[in-house]
Parts: sequence; structure tokens; C-alpha cells
Amino acid sequence: MPRYIISEGVIQRFLSAVFDSIINHKQQQIKKVIQKDPQLHELYSNLDAAAQRLQDYFNDQASQESPEFNKLRDYIKSTYPNS
Repeated sequence: MPRYIISEGVIQRFLSAVFDSIINHKQQQIKKVIQKDPQLHELYSNLDAAAQRLQDYFNDQASQESPEFNKLRDYIKSTYPNS
């Protein structure tokens, strides 16, 4: 297993990049980078699958127009106006 040098902020930047790749549908780029570490690759695949299930759930809730989902959607839009 490869050894990593971890300095302050590296983990936060890495996690941000991972989540950004999922949001922007650029999973293949991250998978190429982490393919040499099987455990990290598996964890990322699980995260990717969970993000897809979350997106499917949100799409389902949006189609049903549930009041709880509308509140969540409004909160997200107010917190992250560019999304």
C-alpha cells in the first residue's frame, strides 16, 4: 500500500476535490488517480454510489412535491446560490 505524507489541510482539500468531482460528474479523473490504492478506490466507489442514491432520492422527492423537500431545496438555494 502506498504511503502518503499528510500535511495540514491536505485531507480537507482532497475531500473537497472528491466531492467536487462527484458533483461535476468527473469521477473517472479521480478514479485514475486513486487506482493504485485499492482501499481508497473502494471507499470512493462507495461514496460515488451513495451520491447517486442521494441524487435519485432528491429527484424522486422533487417529482412528488413534498413540503419537506421544498423547504430543503429553498434552504440549499439560499445557502448556495450558484447551485
